[in-house]
Amino acid sequence: SNTGVGVRGIRGGGGTPGSNDNIDFLTISTLGNSQDFGDLTASGKAQSGAASRTRGLFAAGDSPNTNRIDFITIASTGNAQDFGDVASGAQRHANGMADQTRALFAGGYGGDNDAIDYVTIAQTGNTVDFGDLSYSMTNGGSCASSTRGVVAGGQNPGFVNNIDHITISTTGSAVDRGGDLTVARRSMGGASNSTRGIFFGGQS
Repeated sequence: SNTGVGVRGIRGGGGTPGSNDNIDFLTISTLGNSQDFGDLTASGKAQSGAASRTRGLFAAGDSPNTNRIDFITIASTGNAQDFGDVASGAQRHANGMADQTRALFAGGYGGDNDAIDYVTIAQTGNTVDFGDLSYSMTNGGSCASSTRGVVAGGQNPGFVNNIDHITISTTGSAVDRGGDLTVARRSMGGASNSTRGIFFGGQS
């Protein structure tokens, strides 16, 4: 069981209609199956996720389409609570990234799909305009360090290989990194530490 002291990984939503309000967690430093954390405020899938060390956010999504943002306190189990709304529309399949202060949600389907919105994680409320991506897209991949967010790939309407970066602490539009993914694709996984970001899988 996940009883060790360490950092938690959390997932919420998705899956079978009617059961996609579930939130599960695991303790990354120990082996074992995930455990029940609580429930989202409503069923949904294709949400954006972003988190600080303290609070996790689930933004927008569909089934049904919604612009709501839920939040949880990572160190304690329990149901999610309402945080606010994504102002730029019902942005399902958007990309989430965060530092310890701000969470950003970029691109997506069902609203302004080059928009970047942000919230201050410690304060509930609606998103505020951050800037724009250098290209419009949905279903991309994203990752972040403590200073920079990176968004890559996606679809618009064909698959794309772009990579943009954003300085999280300042507002403004994203910048094309000048490099590309090895293959144009969408629906990738993204992961990072403070130095390196990776993108894996996806549909090409």
